[in-house]
Parts: sequence; C-alpha cells; structure tokens
Amino acid sequence: MVEGFCIVDDEYGARNSGGGRATRAGCGVGWRKTAGRRRAGLACNGSDEFLTIRLSTFFIALWAIWGHRNKLIHENCPNNLNSLLSSILSIAKEVDLVLSPSKVQSTTEESSWSPPPVGAVKANFDAAFNKEANCSFSAVIIRNHDGNMMAACSVFNSFIADPCIAEAKACEQAVKLVKQFDFRKVIFEGDSLTVIKKLCSRSRGLLLISMIVHNIYGLCGGLDFCTFQHVPGLCNKAAHVVAQLGRSLPSSSSWIHHGPPLLEKAIDYDRRGFRSPP
Repeated sequence: MVEGFCIVDDEYGARNSGGGRATRAGCGVGWRKTAGRRRAGLACNGSDEFLTIRLSTFFIALWAIWGHRNKLIHENCPNNLNSLLSSILSIAKEVDLVLSPSKVQSTTEESSWSPPPVGAVKANFDAAFNKEANCSFSAVIIRNHDGNMMAACSVFNSFIADPCIAEAKACEQAVKLVKQFDFRKVIFEGDSLTVIKKLCSRSRGLLLISMIVHNIYGLCGGLDFCTFQHVPGLCNKAAHVVAQLGRSLPSSSSWIHHGPPLLEKAIDYDRRGFRSPP
C-alpha cells in the first residue's frame, strides 16, 4: 500500500461505512434523466453561513482579477469591466453548484450493487487520492447483467489537486475503458455526489472539474445510451477494491474477465447479493 492514499467518497474525501439508508441518485446525459436527493454542502448556518458566502465571493473575485491581470501583462490582452464581472459571476455560479445541496429526487434505496439490464453493462468508478503527493489512482470495473466482470483497470494520475478532481478523472477513465471495449449501452456509477451533480447540470464553467466533465460529454457522444448515477459506498465496493489494489501496485494495471483474488471476492459478494431472494 502506498502511504498517504485515501479512498475518496463524496466531496469530503471520507468513506462512510456506517449505517443509514442507502439512496441511489442519477441523471442521464442526452438520453435519459433520473433523479436523486442526498444532503451535501457546508455544515454552517446563521452568521457562519453568511461569513462563508462573503469569503467565497471575495476569493472568487480575487482569482478572476488575478487571471485578467495575467492576461493583460503576459498576453497583452486587455479586458473590460464587463468581461471581468462575467468571469466572477460564472465562477461563483459554478462553485455554488458544487457546494449547494443536491436537487435531484431519490429513485430507489439499495444496500448492494445491482446488475444492469440485459444488453447493457455497468461501469463503477472510484478513486484513491494522495494529498501529499498530489496524485491519484482511478479505479474502474465493468460488469454485465450476470454480474460477471468484463474489464477493470487502475490508472495512475499525477498533478491531482483535490479528491473531487480525482473522482472526476476516475469517471473520465471509466468512459475511456468502456469505449476501448466498444460497449454501447452503459450505466456509470460512482459514490462522489459532487461529480454526479456536475454531470447532471450540463453547465459549462471555468473550473478544472468543468473541463473534465466537458471531455466526458465528448467521449460519450458515440454511445447508444448512457446514464450517470450516484450510489453509496455499499453499492460501489468492487470499485473500492480496485482503488485499493491500485494504490498497492507500482503502476497502472488492467484486468479482463478475471482479476486478483481480492477483487474476485468482492465481485462474488455482489453477485450473491443481487441473486439472493428477498
């Protein structure tokens, strides 16, 4: 195991292994939209919430002013006041989208992985993030309607600034792996609510996560059908295991049809879960 790695969950980077009801949320990209609700955002109220908003606005404005100053000095590209204000409002709107509570409606409650319909595959993704080294491992596993593994991979990423970017890169890698094996109907699942919310919004922005999401949209263009769903960690165990394997291996790895014993055990556990009688 590489010291310093943690498995990412939601926007806070902490894996939730406690009790409570498991909810599934999701959205379609171009073809279908489903919805889900889960609490997110900052734990503050009253004056604390007001202070947080004021500080966020200040730093967003500072960032935008600095960017426009650099364009003027290094690119000799003058910017007017309206352009500066537009940049500030665009970034503020994007940050608000990431931090705000989810507005997606709950569609189902599950405590274990469920298979895709016949003719489709399900790609679960997760990430292991190392804050000290600014790197991550993207974890992806693709399974069919019988719960059998079609492919899986763990991919090393450098220059990763935060857990949210790590999860977005994992989602991007999931789409790449699906395209590599030419699957046409795909359900993508991950336990990062921030990334799924961003995919559902389909909004353009200036943050790095927006650029990654925009690339994901482009990669999905050749698929017959795809949807992105948020699931709790209990429904994402196999991808979690792939992330564990990734951080313990010296480089990126991939598996076809069969994986290491630890991964096979997780797959078998999920398969027994959805085949067991109610």
